[in-house]
Amino acid sequence: MLATPMGPQPMVAHFEVSGDRVSGRLEADQGSQAFSGTLSGDQVSWEMKVTKPMAITLKYALLFDGDSVSGKCKMGLFGTAKVRGERVR
Repeated sequence: MLATPMGPQPMVAHFEVSGDRVSGRLEADQGSQAFSGTLSGDQVSWEMKVTKPMAITLKYALLFDGDSVSGKCKMGLFGTAKVRGERVR
């Protein structure tokens, strides 16, 4: 769940890890987009350029703790949104 100023945005993230690199995709009502980033311990970070509903760069910084994930997403001029979720098996 991404808690944005426009309201909560549910999404599903898929992650693949290879060493200290992470790749995957985010799926939401607005569509699906691939990403790649870095892994350091329990922390994952990446940047995504989106074009809908407007062009913006999203910067994610997430912390994984067991089956839980939390962190933030910097959303350019829209500020920062909290991210929280849990693993679906």
